Amino acid sequence: MNLSGFSRFTIGKLSLMIVSLFGMIVLFQNCSSSKMTLASELPGGSSSSLSEPSTSTPAPTPTPSPTPSPALSSGGFGTYEKLFAINSPWNVRPVNPVLSSAGIQKNVYYPDISEGAYSTGIFKASPTDPPMTVYAASGQAGISDPDIGGYLNSFAVPHWPANVTSATGTDGHADIVDESTGMVYSFWVLRNDGTKWTAYLATTSPLAGRGWGNPAHYYQGARATGVPTSGGVIRKSEYKDGDTQYRHVLAMSMPKETLSGVSPGYVFPATSADWDYSANTGSIPEGALMMLPPDFNVAALHKADMQKVARTLMTYGARVVDRNVGTPYVIYVESGTGWVGHSDSPNYWDVDYASDLDTVRAALRMVSSQSGFIDNNGTSVNLTPDSSDYELFSLRGPWKLDAGSVVGNYDSISQSL
Repeated sequence: MNLSGFSRFTIGKLSLMIVSLFGMIVLFQNCSSSKMTLASELPGGSSSSLSEPSTSTPAPTPTPSPTPSPALSSGGFGTYEKLFAINSPWNVRPVNPVLSSAGIQKNVYYPDISEGAYSTGIFKASPTDPPMTVYAASGQAGISDPDIGGYLNSFAVPHWPANVTSATGTDGHADIVDESTGMVYSFWVLRNDGTKWTAYLATTSPLAGRGWGNPAHYYQGARATGVPTSGGVIRKSEYKDGDTQYRHVLAMSMPKETLSGVSPGYVFPATSADWDYSANTGSIPEGALMMLPPDFNVAALHKADMQKVARTLMTYGARVVDRNVGTPYVIYVESGTGWVGHSDSPNYWDVDYASDLDTVRAALRMVSSQSGFIDNNGTSVNLTPDSSDYELFSLRGPWKLDAGSVVGNYDSISQSL
């Protein structure tokens, strides 16, 4: 396992790890594209096997610790319909943003706003839904668990909705939101072979939390930046709600030609990036906030759907959460929303929609600074990392047996051994 960015030491027989918010390099690549994903772009360069930088032996599956229902944030936040806390980076907007010169160049394909193969489904769990055990995929060392720095034999989910399906693209994303446990369960390469569910990676994130990693739990979702795939997604409930914009930050991916290859490949609030970020040749790091300028001419866009997105990009912006192949930018829509996009029939290409997408591309810029952030109640929010964040300890693994007969297992949900 690549432990660059970690300082490790031992007190007696207890190994501890200091986790720096900016010291993490993600160990897993999410190669999303609205058009295609090449086998050579997958970790290990093969469509049949993903090679990850770890030699850890699969650990016995820990039983997730009971988690009380969260005290939901004000305004209905921290729920299935309004994910994460009201002061989460997903739910705040910048004040007086200053835009840099860093923009998005053209690439192989047009930009895209889409649901489907490379987006994600967001499924609401009920307390009466049965539990489900997700297993490692055939040929894999186990289910990747970044918190232990290795693999689990299986991953237990307390309540599994009957309608769960994963995205059909190679990333195979799906998120399960469980208000009764207060958790979001996020998966990478989730599949059902007819007899069982399997996944390459499984993570958890507090439903009423930030929706981004922290020093002790830096990887809280299946996107490259360690965020749940549900973060920033255009939801079914808000697509045709009559509002003039979406009231949260959007999630965006970019190709390697636009993303930065400078270490560590990401900026706050991201806590990780694609593991091979050094192959990027652009200047925009993952985690960056992209916005349209305040004088952008929304009325010049042909499509009402694009005007709503543009107003959101002028007010909240979009966070760069992943890398795609050949698409200048992709903004993600919840699967099953009914977003029309380029076509409303298999043989139809909407020239006006394509033009709108490219007009937005040409005007998007990275935010270089702002005077602060406010939430949807107009309350000031401090997103600057607190100095105490750098003083936190984490007991996350890998753990090994020095003596006795039972090895400890790190439980990501309770953040304990």
